[in-house]
Amino acid sequence: MNLANLMMRLSVALTDKKKSTIKEVAALAEVSIGVVSRVLNPGSGSVSERTRQRILEAMQTLNYTPQSAARELKTSMNNTIGLVVADIANDFFLRSPISLSVAPEKWP
Repeated sequence: MNLANLMMRLSVALTDKKKSTIKEVAALAEVSIGVVSRVLNPGSGSVSERTRQRILEAMQTLNYTPQSAARELKTSMNNTIGLVVADIANDFFLRSPISLSVAPEKWP
Protein backbone atom coordinates (compact mmCIF):
# COMPACT_ATOMS: atom_id res chain seq x y z
CA MET A 1 0.00 0.00 0.00
CA ASN A 2 1.46 3.35 -0.93
CA LEU A 3 1.63 6.26 1.51
CA ALA A 4 -1.01 8.38 -0.26
CA ASN A 5 -3.53 5.53 -0.15
CA LEU A 6 -2.81 4.91 3.53
CA MET A 7 -3.19 8.60 4.41
CA MET A 8 -6.50 8.76 2.53
CA ARG A 9 -7.83 5.75 4.40
CA LEU A 10 -6.71 7.15 7.73
CA SER A 11 -8.29 10.54 7.11
CA VAL A 12 -11.59 8.90 6.16
CA ALA A 13 -11.46 6.66 9.21
CA LEU A 14 -10.65 9.48 11.61
CA THR A 15 -13.26 11.92 10.29
CA ASP A 16 -16.05 9.37 10.02
CA LYS A 17 -18.24 9.31 13.13
CA LYS A 18 -19.73 5.84 12.59
CA LYS A 19 -18.31 2.77 14.28
CA SER A 20 -15.66 0.98 12.30
CA THR A 21 -16.29 -2.54 11.11
CA ILE A 22 -14.24 -5.70 10.90
CA LYS A 23 -14.22 -5.22 7.11
CA GLU A 24 -12.55 -1.83 7.48
CA VAL A 25 -9.94 -3.27 9.86
CA ALA A 26 -9.22 -6.06 7.39
CA ALA A 27 -8.88 -3.59 4.50
CA LEU A 28 -6.52 -1.31 6.41
CA ALA A 29 -4.39 -4.24 7.59
CA GLU A 30 -4.56 -5.78 4.09
CA VAL A 31 -5.79 -9.16 5.35
CA SER A 32 -9.03 -11.10 5.09
CA ILE A 33 -11.91 -10.75 7.52
CA GLY A 34 -11.21 -14.30 8.67
CA VAL A 35 -7.69 -13.39 9.77
CA VAL A 36 -9.02 -10.44 11.77
CA SER A 37 -11.55 -12.78 13.33
CA ARG A 38 -8.77 -15.18 14.37
CA VAL A 39 -6.98 -12.32 16.12
CA LEU A 40 -10.20 -11.29 17.89
CA ASN A 41 -10.94 -14.89 18.95
CA PRO A 42 -7.72 -16.41 20.30
CA GLY A 43 -7.48 -20.15 19.85
CA SER A 44 -9.50 -20.14 16.62
CA GLY A 45 -6.45 -20.37 14.37
CA SER A 46 -2.86 -19.32 14.01
CA VAL A 47 -1.80 -15.86 12.88
CA SER A 48 1.80 -14.72 12.50
CA GLU A 49 2.99 -12.16 15.04
CA ARG A 50 3.73 -9.63 12.28
CA THR A 51 0.19 -9.93 10.88
CA ARG A 52 -1.30 -9.80 14.39
CA GLN A 53 0.54 -6.51 15.03
CA ARG A 54 -0.70 -5.03 11.73
CA ILE A 55 -4.27 -5.93 12.66
CA LEU A 56 -3.94 -4.53 16.18
CA GLU A 57 -2.51 -1.29 14.77
CA ALA A 58 -5.39 -1.04 12.29
CA MET A 59 -7.88 -1.63 15.11
CA GLN A 60 -6.26 1.12 17.17
CA THR A 61 -6.15 3.52 14.21
CA LEU A 62 -9.85 2.97 13.50
CA ASN A 63 -10.82 2.89 17.19
CA TYR A 64 -12.42 -0.49 16.48
CA THR A 65 -14.31 -2.27 19.24
CA PRO A 66 -16.11 -5.56 18.62
CA GLN A 67 -19.87 -5.14 18.49
CA SER A 68 -21.45 -7.37 21.10
CA ALA A 69 -24.85 -7.24 19.37
CA ALA A 70 -23.34 -8.58 16.15
CA ARG A 71 -21.59 -11.37 18.04
CA GLU A 72 -24.83 -12.26 19.83
CA LEU A 73 -26.70 -12.47 16.53
CA LYS A 74 -24.02 -14.65 14.95
CA THR A 75 -23.70 -17.05 17.90
CA SER A 76 -27.41 -17.02 18.85
CA MET A 77 -26.34 -16.43 22.45
CA ASN A 78 -26.55 -13.35 24.64
CA ASN A 79 -26.15 -12.32 28.26
CA THR A 80 -29.60 -10.80 28.65
CA ILE A 81 -32.11 -11.75 31.30
CA GLY A 82 -35.79 -10.93 30.96
CA LEU A 83 -37.70 -10.13 34.12
CA VAL A 84 -41.49 -10.04 34.37
CA VAL A 85 -42.94 -8.79 37.63
CA ALA A 86 -46.52 -8.88 38.86
CA ASP A 87 -46.45 -5.63 40.83
CA ILE A 88 -43.65 -3.10 40.53
CA ALA A 89 -44.94 -1.26 43.61
CA ASN A 90 -44.31 -4.36 45.76
CA ASP A 91 -41.01 -4.01 47.66
CA PHE A 92 -39.99 -7.60 46.88
CA PHE A 93 -40.24 -7.03 43.12
CA LEU A 94 -38.49 -3.69 43.43
CA ARG A 95 -35.43 -5.30 45.08
CA SER A 96 -35.22 -8.37 42.80
CA PRO A 97 -33.54 -6.64 39.81
CA ILE A 98 -31.00 -5.07 42.18
CA SER A 99 -30.14 -8.52 43.53
CA LEU A 100 -29.73 -9.87 40.01
CA SER A 101 -27.36 -7.07 39.02
CA VAL A 102 -25.14 -7.64 42.04
CA ALA A 103 -24.94 -11.44 41.99
CA PRO A 104 -23.97 -12.56 38.42
CA GLU A 105 -20.39 -13.39 39.41
CA LYS A 106 -21.81 -15.97 41.85
CA TRP A 107 -23.90 -17.73 39.19
CA PRO A 108 -22.77 -21.21 38.08
